[in-house]
Amino acid sequence: MLNLTIKKVSENDIKKTVENNNFISFLGHNDLCQILNKKFETNLFEFNRSTFTWSDSVTSALIFQYKGARLPEGSTMLPEGSTIEFYEVTVNG
Repeated sequence: MLNLTIKKVSENDIKKTVENNNFISFLGHNDLCQILNKKFETNLFEFNRSTFTWSDSVTSALIFQYKGARLPEGSTMLPEGSTIEFYEVTVNG
């Protein structure tokens, strides 16, 4: 059984991760990928609906929680009143 810690992280924390290119993108919504790429000035966020599985080499995962109205197709920015919260899930011991 895995023991997990979940903590909210800042946009600056995400920006550092993006700058280090230290992640694999598992995002199931292409428009959200485009919004994140624009927000963090990168092209590293990719549409990827593959199954994520914890393994010995994976110690953490970043979770991006979109809150708001359904994204209109072709969105390149968040609709008014929508937000994205960022979390890090870490495997402990």
